[in-house]
Amino acid sequence: MSTQRGRANSARRRLTELSPMMLDALAKARECDGKLYRHPGGFWTAEAAPIFTGGVPGCWYTTATTVAALVRRDQLKYVDWQTGRTYRFPVKAEIVEKI
Repeated sequence: MSTQRGRANSARRRLTELSPMMLDALAKARECDGKLYRHPGGFWTAEAAPIFTGGVPGCWYTTATTVAALVRRDQLKYVDWQTGRTYRFPVKAEIVEKI
């Protein structure tokens, strides 16, 4: 029983800790308007329309995995979605204001 409780506590702790990449993404979102925008290829930037060079944004960006991790930790929430051929995917996220 204590082993299961220990695993549950460990999982909870992991979901509250933020990695350096997550902290950087939150800081960039705060610097702008509190939002991050998704672009083709799964890049998320703090700019609605960045300049792309060689398929990569020519500015700061983070990955879809980092943004999803911040959503799971209630640091960001998806606020706009786009419909593709077979599924919907998030295209805009904003910081969750804690009360």
